[in-house]
Amino acid sequence: MSEYGEPLLFAEMAPDRPDFENSLIDARNCIPIKDGYDSLQQLSILTDQLPTRGIGAITAKDAVGDADTYAGTLTKLFHSVDGVWTDATRLVGGDYVTASNGRWEFVIVGSNIIGTNFADNPQIVASGALNFADLTTDFKSKHVAQVRQFTVHGNTDDPVDGHVPFRVRWSAFDDPSDYTISPVTQSDFQDPQSPGGACQGIVGGEIGMVFMERSTHRMTYVS
Repeated sequence: MSEYGEPLLFAEMAPDRPDFENSLIDARNCIPIKDGYDSLQQLSILTDQLPTRGIGAITAKDAVGDADTYAGTLTKLFHSVDGVWTDATRLVGGDYVTASNGRWEFVIVGSNIIGTNFADNPQIVASGALNFADLTTDFKSKHVAQVRQFTVHGNTDDPVDGHVPFRVRWSAFDDPSDYTISPVTQSDFQDPQSPGGACQGIVGGEIGMVFMERSTHRMTYVS
């Protein structure tokens, strides 16, 4: 009587799969794709260089889908027009006085771009406008984000209370330029009651996340 030995097992028939299986240790100059890697495309120049060191930038799309890029230096704000940086510094107030270790932080609010550097009043520019202008003179801030319909600032300095590094302050509902504290407009501020230290940044969205030096706080809207 004939006996059959152990069956011979063949690998899956997959001629379109990459040659490398799971033994690749080091992959350089490539990007991951489904079932393998692809070559990293060569970078192309988008704009010319800023006249001095850049310390913050943002890119947003306008109403027709065109990209607008803004960037800041210690003393100026710029708008990239066809790859060329155009001075978009405020017309009233002169050059900015950002600290040597400071930076610009930007956020998109509707069709506007808001930027803050803590040394100057927060700045705003509307889509299509040529220059930034003061958003408010009520305070200065290091951080800014958009949480639902509120523009939120963190680590603030105002004429009344001075520098309050852990303070979080927000605008009126759906009005990023109104910071008069009012139960009607819902503009207000809060000093988190915990030993969290200075505000390090804010992440916006449906809810807000406020990052302190030693704690994290969540902002939830209650109607």
